[in-house]
Amino acid sequence: DSAALNMDVVLVGLFVASHSAGIYFNAFRTAGLMTLFMFAITLVIAPMVSRHYHAGELARAQAVTSFCAWAGFLFSVGIFGIFLFFGPLILSLFGPDYSQGALILVILSVGLLADAATGPTRIVMMMTGHEKAYVRIFGAIMGAGFVLQLVVIPLFGLVGAAIVNAGSRIVAQSAIAIWTRKYVGIDTSLLGVRALFALSDK
Repeated sequence: DSAALNMDVVLVGLFVASHSAGIYFNAFRTAGLMTLFMFAITLVIAPMVSRHYHAGELARAQAVTSFCAWAGFLFSVGIFGIFLFFGPLILSLFGPDYSQGALILVILSVGLLADAATGPTRIVMMMTGHEKAYVRIFGAIMGAGFVLQLVVIPLFGLVGAAIVNAGSRIVAQSAIAIWTRKYVGIDTSLLGVRALFALSDK
């Protein structure tokens, strides 16, 4: 899925000037800092989710997932706040002109913040044996986003690319979270805490 999420970087490089592409690339990579904690914690919880799910311990699998979702989201909120108030300063570390990417950074970060709110969707689907469904849903939505980028980038430039990237990410992760809740029985989103209480009462 990394290739799909990075596709807009390639398209920006094809459709806009190299300097503008550099501004987008730096904003894109900087926004990616929001995912570091979630990436690290999913490596820890992956075997736990698999073990509890396949043992029929759905409440425990839900508890682990909910903890991951909230921990990752709170970390992302903190980083988002830094980007919101100090984005131009951070990007200027790459060079004075790169501070122009502050709006791009915020737009991309909104998508990543929503991504964090849906929790560890990919890991849960992979660890519960639903890899094909994940690829099908994610691939279809990101494929549509790719086609949209071909139209949007020449017309609206970097801002358009960032909006489509964030929008595609939000739609894809939300769809996967809904699918996971319906067919796996685990709510990977922040609302999973509510599902945890319901499972505990059973």
